[in-house]
Amino acid sequence: MRSILTLFTTAAFVFAFGGASAQPLPGAIFTTTPDGGIVNENVRYESKLEVYLDGGPPPNAPQKAAGLPDGWYVFQITDPSGWVLLSDDPSKCRVIEVENDVIVRLVAPGEMADFGGPFADTYNKPLNGKNSIDGIPCHIQDDPDGVAGPSGQHDTNIDTDWGVNGALVVQMMPYLDTPNPGGVYKAWVTPIDTYYDRNGDLNTHPKSNGFVKKKGVIQGYKNDLGFGPPRSVQKTDNFKVKEQPPMVHVFKYHDLNGNGVKDDGEPEITGWEITIKETLYDGTVIENTCYTPCSRTLAHDSTVTVTEASTFDGKNWEIGYVIIDGEYQKPPGREVELTFGPGELKKTVEFGNFKETPKSGIKFHDLNANGVKDYDEEPIEDWTINVTGNTGMKELYEDSTTTNAYGEYEFMLPPGTYTVYETCPTDGDWYQSLPKPADYKCGDGKYTHIVIKSDDGPDKHKDNDFGNFQSVHIIAKKFNDLDGDGEKDIGEQWLEGVEFCLEVGSTGAPVTKGDFLKNPQDACLTTDSSGAVKWENLFPNTYTVAETLPTGSFPTETYVCIGSDPCTKKGGVDEVTLPFLVGCAIEGKAELVFGDGFKCVGLTPGYWSNWRNHYTAAEFTGLLAGTIAGSIDEADAILNSNSCDGNDAKGCLAKFVLANELTLNLTAAIAGGASLFNGDDAGLSLQCQLPGNSKTLSYWLNEAYGLLGGGNRNYILEVKTALDDFANLEIRP
Repeated sequence: MRSILTLFTTAAFVFAFGGASAQPLPGAIFTTTPDGGIVNENVRYESKLEVYLDGGPPPNAPQKAAGLPDGWYVFQITDPSGWVLLSDDPSKCRVIEVENDVIVRLVAPGEMADFGGPFADTYNKPLNGKNSIDGIPCHIQDDPDGVAGPSGQHDTNIDTDWGVNGALVVQMMPYLDTPNPGGVYKAWVTPIDTYYDRNGDLNTHPKSNGFVKKKGVIQGYKNDLGFGPPRSVQKTDNFKVKEQPPMVHVFKYHDLNGNGVKDDGEPEITGWEITIKETLYDGTVIENTCYTPCSRTLAHDSTVTVTEASTFDGKNWEIGYVIIDGEYQKPPGREVELTFGPGELKKTVEFGNFKETPKSGIKFHDLNANGVKDYDEEPIEDWTINVTGNTGMKELYEDSTTTNAYGEYEFMLPPGTYTVYETCPTDGDWYQSLPKPADYKCGDGKYTHIVIKSDDGPDKHKDNDFGNFQSVHIIAKKFNDLDGDGEKDIGEQWLEGVEFCLEVGSTGAPVTKGDFLKNPQDACLTTDSSGAVKWENLFPNTYTVAETLPTGSFPTETYVCIGSDPCTKKGGVDEVTLPFLVGCAIEGKAELVFGDGFKCVGLTPGYWSNWRNHYTAAEFTGLLAGTIAGSIDEADAILNSNSCDGNDAKGCLAKFVLANELTLNLTAAIAGGASLFNGDDAGLSLQCQLPGNSKTLSYWLNEAYGLLGGGNRNYILEVKTALDDFANLEIRP
């Protein structure tokens, strides 16, 4: 049974709209098959592509029967209620011309100058404020004639019944699926003048009107103003599609752990840009953009690719997995190609993505080695930081970077579990305090089991800092400041055998072996032949270096060199405190140069031969300790002999050896607190030197001891003369 909508001629219906009256529209429309051979084929359409618009006389009727008045008309597709617009292109693409009661052509948008045009023959489909990449053609004429056009872009065919009179049938596609559960659609036509007068927009895509949603699901677009009331100025016809065309559904998920698997509880991502490209059988390409979750109706027998955007919310994301109809694609890619099998009408594509998370920290010079970055501790540049671990996909991950001028480093890591550690320089004697390893061994302190997830914020993993310090090295040197001017002059020698002791902290406690990082050392050391003592690999702290003044000496000046700083004088001191906490530990090295002057005032054999005028026998016996005289009688014999008046060179030498030994012992006894008479404020040190002679009293005494048993007479006399000079020396501080 045919169903043709006609105008009742027995009554006139006038509906008010916008303050004007509208005359009823005569004639009728109906849907037909691609060849126009059947009227209202509303139960046997296999797909939306097969539904064509026909108007005017049905088969076997006079040409004037139910014909629309000549003119241009706009058509659309809605749900049965008319409230949900389903046509998926601008109205400019849906304009037909009726002539002699039949549809004779599609009107090109470029001809619509009287209605706000001319318009382009293509359109860009706006989605979420964006346009499709390429212009979509309003009309595609598909061959062969008489069959459904696979492009779905308003194919036209010659009407089987009225083609001799120029009649055409026009494909209604493209339009969305009806939300009607019975698969029912409604076709509409209205005169273009009426459409235009009702503020219909010929050039804009229907999406600009907004969506109709039901329980959050998009049903279609809001109705077109150009098809406003009254109904009498429009013609409609319902039809039903038996089977839907192929569709693709695209979803997006957040692969939080980056394991390439869609796990329970991982959230869906909405609004991600997806490009769906169809290549039709004739090579025509239709490309549209949608935003997840989204669906797209496809033409039969087309090749379809679905491509995800690589960025979302302004950030780069990595592909974790692609699932097509429940099957994981290996390897996953941002673009997938879909093939529909016979009778297959639905494909579901699920993309899983993750983003990289920053892992950062700073590198600083921990001057006091306390494992905390204090306000005055500087960053360290160009230090190598490494990361290693396994990604969520169980792949080995390794990377390295260097710190910048602010000591900062950063890695961008995919989800996974990682270890971050530093590479220490081969020079500089560096140790590590943060994270603190055993024995502060540089490079052994690591941040382990760092679990990175894709949804971790940028500030979650920014505190893996590294603190390092250098061990402290202290060198103390001693020279003989003969003239007491505080300057080490030419001829002033480094002194061997002088004791220096190291104290730690503010308590003055001696350094113990536990205070050293390695190679334990004694707290007190004596200078070697170069006049130096050295403590190495000390923990940063405050240290005091103190010398044990040689007998008869007094401090002149001490030079302190810390790192590369210029040397500074400390005045006449016998100890220096070094705070290796702020500044000093930047290079971790201090060198101290102690200058000592000596009282060199001798006493002659004549003075000592009259010792009884000054000392008791017990006191004198004490002064004889360690001398060449074993007793008072032996000392008297040496001191009172006439050996220097005769030819007894060895005996004369012995007189001056004993005189200087007694003066040395007197100096030491008084320095030790004894209240002995000191003739002429005398005092000698083994480091005393004669003016113009670099050899010390110690040297000449040692030479004399070797000659007391015999030797070259001339050399014996030379040594005796030197010792005579020391006995008569008067160099005072």
